[in-house]
Amino acid sequence: MNNKTLPYWLALEESKTVRFSELAHLMAKAMHPGDHELMSYAAARINLETELKQAVKDGALTVRNAAGLGRHTFAHGDALQRAVMLPQDLRPFLAERGIELRLTPHGNGPDLWTLENAAAAIAEQEQWHDGARGSLESALLEAASSRALVVRNPHTDLPKTDGDVRAFYELVTPSDVNAWLEKQGLPYRWSVARPEVKPEPQAAMPAPVADSASNTPVVKTKAKRRTWWDVSSPYIVDVMRAGQYATCKELYRALEAKAGPDSPFDKGTGVNRGSLFVREIARALDVKTVQNKWQTLRELAQK
Repeated sequence: MNNKTLPYWLALEESKTVRFSELAHLMAKAMHPGDHELMSYAAARINLETELKQAVKDGALTVRNAAGLGRHTFAHGDALQRAVMLPQDLRPFLAERGIELRLTPHGNGPDLWTLENAAAAIAEQEQWHDGARGSLESALLEAASSRALVVRNPHTDLPKTDGDVRAFYELVTPSDVNAWLEKQGLPYRWSVARPEVKPEPQAAMPAPVADSASNTPVVKTKAKRRTWWDVSSPYIVDVMRAGQYATCKELYRALEAKAGPDSPFDKGTGVNRGSLFVREIARALDVKTVQNKWQTLRELAQK
């Protein structure tokens, strides 16, 4: 395949399978991502649902049995809807339809981590040297192999009860790891930053205050508190325009790398380690908070 730039792109995790029942939605959303494109999205999805079934019938699209990932031998009806595809099955098929497949790193959080990435994150949190990180990775691998530590199948995210465990492939959650750390009687726990979810503040009606000189009610107003969006979104959009980021995680890592006096961010320390820190409002900014605005940021960056 040549290296020409394709008009659309679709980001998938490199080790994850995609269900056939989800593919029409993913492709239509890649071509029509904006909220203002809902009609175009709906029309594309309807057409794709028919086209994809025909592509499987013609052999142009490979679908697999979710149980063993072998080629599906009876891909019809409900069996077809439950069938899955690997990223390598999809790349040429998507490219022919103008969609570039962009693969995101496997097992790099915030919910699911490979053992090697989990060890690296804990070592960074605890400020350990590389030798300590390697020792922890070995201990995690040994515990996962004996099933003393819950380890998960990358295709289903369900606990894996048999078979080999590889530090670069099988997955754990922070809760899995912390349960194991507790059993070992260790004093530390793995803390993965989460966005702070707060209800939107309700605008209060200002109370009238009488002016003693004129008896004319004077309304006292309170300045609206600036948010991370007010402070940093123009900068984030400029960063997106200057680079190409397939996912919010890639963008967030770029913002971390650029944190400092020339940006609105510092790198978080202490309890905010692993998050960006917005200087002007003195608040941490988690990757999931940025993810909630990902689509809006993409649209602004394309203007």
